Amino acid sequence: MAGDSSFTMTKSSEISETYEGMLWHQHHDPFLVEYGDLQERLDEIHRIKDKNEWPLRERLIKPVKGDLPVELVEAAKRAYEAHWAWDEAGRACNEAGQACNEAERAYRILYKKHQAAIEALHAKECTDCPWDGKTIFAVES
Repeated sequence: MAGDSSFTMTKSSEISETYEGMLWHQHHDPFLVEYGDLQERLDEIHRIKDKNEWPLRERLIKPVKGDLPVELVEAAKRAYEAHWAWDEAGRACNEAGQACNEAERAYRILYKKHQAAIEALHAKECTDCPWDGKTIFAVES
């Protein structure tokens, strides 16, 4: 049984906003990949590939027009969705990391600002603590 190799997904993603279907020669290897946006890939080729590669890549890259095995097309759809989810998760992780770094930076600034009061409170509440200003594992002399 054969299946149409194209389908449409509209998800905001760095991978592609619209999946146009499978492409021949999107990459040098393998010659058939599970996702692709023709114009996006051509733009990427012009951004990152050696100029001497452009003519061959532009000549060979094209959408699959014929029917491919249904199970392959379905697997391509799942792979594309998984790539999109991974891409989205990566962006969310990067944003969370930036927020964490900013919060930690703010904390360190405020800690230094209030360090004397914090150390006085620590000395009052933790009288048997061996803290030497750097570690609780101070070397005994």
